[in-house]
Amino acid sequence: MEASTVAELSTRSDNSLFSERTTGSTFVPSCQSHDTIIQTWFRFDTLYLVRVLITWVLFCLSMAGNMFVLWSLRTSRSRHFIMFHLALSNLVYTVFVMPSDAIWNTTMEWLAGDFTCRLCQMMKQFGMYASSFMVVVIGMDRVTAILSPLTHEGQKRRGYVMVIIAWTTSFLCCIPAGVLFSLLTVETCEGINIYQCVDFNIVKDRVRLTPYYFFTMCMSFLLPLVSTLISYSLIVCEISNMKERDRVLMGRRKSVNAPSIQRAKNRTILMRTLITLTFLVCWGPYYGKGIYDWFNKPAVRPPAPLDTAMYVVMYLNP
Repeated sequence: MEASTVAELSTRSDNSLFSERTTGSTFVPSCQSHDTIIQTWFRFDTLYLVRVLITWVLFCLSMAGNMFVLWSLRTSRSRHFIMFHLALSNLVYTVFVMPSDAIWNTTMEWLAGDFTCRLCQMMKQFGMYASSFMVVVIGMDRVTAILSPLTHEGQKRRGYVMVIIAWTTSFLCCIPAGVLFSLLTVETCEGINIYQCVDFNIVKDRVRLTPYYFFTMCMSFLLPLVSTLISYSLIVCEISNMKERDRVLMGRRKSVNAPSIQRAKNRTILMRTLITLTFLVCWGPYYGKGIYDWFNKPAVRPPAPLDTAMYVVMYLNP
């Protein structure tokens, strides 16, 4: 699930507005005026203004940072091609998630039509999956290089295969978003329509959408998190084994490799800790809140600033 989907839409609109009667893809509320709906549920206040400004600032920072990485690696992609693709996937996330969310939170309704709704949600999820899967690829590339070393060319080919699989899997995983999302039309008493891009229009039973939400959470959050922990744990274990083997071979003599092995172990532990903390800080609040909302449907929502912060913090990831 990505930013500005049903979990967040429920903070800006009351689903009871959409529950009276349905005609095709048009939901008709029980005679609520256009002004009442706008002022009550779609009011652009100071909090939304702050959120939009922060989104644009993080968009500029992410674009500048990742473009700089791509420019820096332009002549050395053969040696750093996985880092190149990580920056590229972060750019995809930045381009397709942040601007659309900033514009959507400015207009407060979806004004780009049904096709753009489906396409935009697909690309947003594609960026999320690609960014997460590249982190998986980095961990797998490092652990296979240590546990199953190949020649330089062989390791590079294996890395290319993993990168291709990551991009292909990202595309396949984002296809359900193009099917589930559609344009929701809310018709007011004055006959003025309000439009939103939601995932509960075609499948109106939220319970039936739970497997889809769980799938997106597993693929974009749990899989990278668990994979990173396993990969770097295996690396630390192998480095420890190398250190022990070196000690046995050298006997009581001081090993000349011991300092370098220890440094490698410390760097690996630090890298594992930083990547794990990044995932927990950037994605943990969002999915924690999502799980709570999906299964409990709380009557009392968290304070609006805290609720908004849970979504904004995701933009720090790229």
